[in-house]
Amino acid sequence: MSFKPLNVLRQNVDLPGPGETTRVERGRLHLLLEHKRGGYLLVTHDGVRSRRYWLGLPASGTLELRVRPPDHRVQVNVQEVLCLAPGGRLRGYVAVPVLHRLVWVRPDGSAQALVDLPPPDLQTAWLGEGEGGGYAHSAASPFFVERRGIDHELASLVPVSVRNDSDVVVRPPHLAITLRERDLLALDGRLLAAPRRIVFTSEQHQRELVRPLPATLAEVLG
Repeated sequence: MSFKPLNVLRQNVDLPGPGETTRVERGRLHLLLEHKRGGYLLVTHDGVRSRRYWLGLPASGTLELRVRPPDHRVQVNVQEVLCLAPGGRLRGYVAVPVLHRLVWVRPDGSAQALVDLPPPDLQTAWLGEGEGGGYAHSAASPFFVERRGIDHELASLVPVSVRNDSDVVVRPPHLAITLRERDLLALDGRLLAAPRRIVFTSEQHQRELVRPLPATLAEVLG
């Protein structure tokens, strides 16, 4: 069996019968689930590397592949140079990679995470102690990403408004974005996030304000 998802946020993964396989495609992420003697063999390939997992699953329940936000804030390294005069602002759209998680859902509706599948273009680093420290991800994106230039099954389109509230010119080295599960929305087969307003009080200090989720795709892209 081979199929593409109808829902970019979650989908059921059919369990193959003995000697059969199920294939799932999410952009460049490919999953192959085989029914082997004694369990299920899952082979994943994210476009860079391949991994193998053995899954022991009970007779009752369902297997789901779910989209989830990154665990930590994402420092989006904009591929262009942003330059904001005091009081200046810019509006754009950046792409933030998302994770996929294979989940086992029991008949009572409770879910247990089995396998996390982080994208290869989402790096994680420890930034030290204190303000601005802790763990953070990093990713690269254009500031005005083209709608056709994003893999909507592997990354979320995030509308951003950037404002300089300081009295000096700001050239931000990155935009810090924290995605939460309740921020993600599927519209017209695209994965979207609630719009962000990022305010700089200096080149090193920024704060993120989350706006309400859009009701339509035109509201985001208009």
